[in-house]
Amino acid sequence: MTFITKNANLFLLFLIILSSLGLVAATVYFNYTFSKVNSEYSGLEQDLSSMKKEYEQKQALLKKIEGELSTKSEREEEFTQKYQEVKTEKDKTVKDRDTFKLKSEDLEILNTNLKTKNQQLEFSNANLEAQNTELNSKVNELRSQISSYTSQVSSLSSQLSSCKSQLAACS
Repeated sequence: MTFITKNANLFLLFLIILSSLGLVAATVYFNYTFSKVNSEYSGLEQDLSSMKKEYEQKQALLKKIEGELSTKSEREEEFTQKYQEVKTEKDKTVKDRDTFKLKSEDLEILNTNLKTKNQQLEFSNANLEAQNTELNSKVNELRSQISSYTSQVSSLSSQLSSCKSQLAACS
């Protein structure tokens, strides 16, 4: 039985050494794995930190862009309103221009008609002046004839008076 006891002690010693080696190996393995996990964690933590900074920068940029977009939207509304006002004013101006153009054309027609009438009146005036001159000359002629007839009537009156006196003397 000494052999079994000796074997049992050796077997137990072997198991203790084997478990000690297993414990050392497990400790080395876990230490190596922990170091590896720890370095990966540090790398991920740095990546997360840089991503956080990048996120904050992009968020600040997004807020800035939102502010610019809001300003641009307000400007767009303002420009749209001004465009509508200018378009309305332009349409009104075009309508007024067309109206004035029609009135201008009407005035040109009236002006042409007036020129024609003026020429007709000038022609009529020239004719009337010629007729007036002719009538004045006829009036002067008639006045001279009246003078002549008046002197003849006076002469005939005096002859009649003289004939009446001779007739009265004869009777």
